[in-house]
Amino acid sequence: MDYVERLFPNPRLIFADSAGPRYNIPPGTHPMAMHRLADDFELERLHWGWRPHNSKYFMSSARLDKILAGAWPWKMLTARGRILVPADCWYEWKPLADGPKPPKQPYYIHATDNAPLFFAALSNWRPGADKDEAHGFALVTNDSPWAA
Repeated sequence: MDYVERLFPNPRLIFADSAGPRYNIPPGTHPMAMHRLADDFELERLHWGWRPHNSKYFMSSARLDKILAGAWPWKMLTARGRILVPADCWYEWKPLADGPKPPKQPYYIHATDNAPLFFAALSNWRPGADKDEAHGFALVTNDSPWAA
């Protein structure tokens, strides 16, 4: 309810969602997203992940340094495809050893006061478009604290 109270002017839509709350949401699913990509502010489930037209690459995240550099393919989405994805938390996975496929330890990351989080994302969604990979979104990320 915190998300609704802070940002969304029409709370009936979020409570009418038949999917209800979701947990452990991976790329390829349809989490809630907040956007102004249509004529008004909307909250709806969009596809997490984006495959640009005629591309073999499926992207679930967009690195901030690539976005700021205006690199392909993010430049075309920064002016018209900015959205927010609400969440309570996320997991960061830290490798426990070196090697090609080391075991990983999940770390539960959340606000210390349990306030809602809002992830920035870039989307290719348009009114009337299918909710598929071609019209999905990628979360904006920065380097992991454990990146080499």
